[in-house]
Order: sequence, then structure tokens, then C-alpha cells
Amino acid sequence: MKEHEVSRETLTLAAAGALDPEESRRVQQHAETCEACRRELEVWGSYARGLQQLPQPEFPRGLAQRTQARVIEQTASPHRSGDVAVIGAAVFAGITSVASWLVLREVAGSVLMWSVIWTAAAWTTAGAAGLLLRASRNSGRVL
Repeated sequence: MKEHEVSRETLTLAAAGALDPEESRRVQQHAETCEACRRELEVWGSYARGLQQLPQPEFPRGLAQRTQARVIEQTASPHRSGDVAVIGAAVFAGITSVASWLVLREVAGSVLMWSVIWTAAAWTTAGAAGLLLRASRNSGRVL
């Protein structure tokens, strides 16, 4: 039973030829004695052969070099200070939300009330940070 479970877990890898020779031999030996595993191995093998016959995509020449150059250009860009501003605004909004929560919890007194207020403040903070980030991204800084 244990051999059957181990072999079933490795059938797809065996069919793709991704196992080391010892593991592949063990799966093949099991498949010779187990009809269900033999059929499953044959099905996965036909899938693997079919995938090998599909055309492989070709990437344009110099794609990696152009991408690397653009990343370096964007990283060295003076617009990087905008990211610091967005991060600063998000941190400020988070601190303000926590401080507001502490004050409102004392004032409101009701567990339900401060939970609702805290949730609203957290969602507002997240929304503001998202809008600032989107505005930063839409300002022409695209990779």
C-alpha cells in the first residue's frame, strides 16, 4: 500500500522524465504490477509527449538587456523620491489611525462602537494609501 501511494505521487514526474533513474525504475516496476497506475502513467506520458511537440515561444533579441536597462533607468530616476513620499504618507495615515482608535475607544466606551470606528479608519487609511500609490504610478513612471 505504501509503495502504491508513493508511486501514484510520482507518476506525473515519471511520465515527464523528471525523476532520477532509481526513482523512475521504482515507479516503472510498480506500474508493471498495478493496472491503475500503468494506465495513469500511460495517460500522463501521452500528455508529456504532446507538450513536447508544441511550438516553443521565441523571445525577441535583446529583450533581457532592454528590460535590465529600463529597470536601471527607473531605479536611478529622480521620481524615486515620490515613492518615499507615498510610503511616508501611508505610515503617517497608519499612525493617525491607531492614535484615533485609541482616543475614540476611550471616548466611545462601547466595544461595538470603537470596533466600527476602528474598522472604518483602517479601511480609509488603506484606501488613501492605495489612491496615493496609484497617483504615483500614473504620473508617468511605467516600466
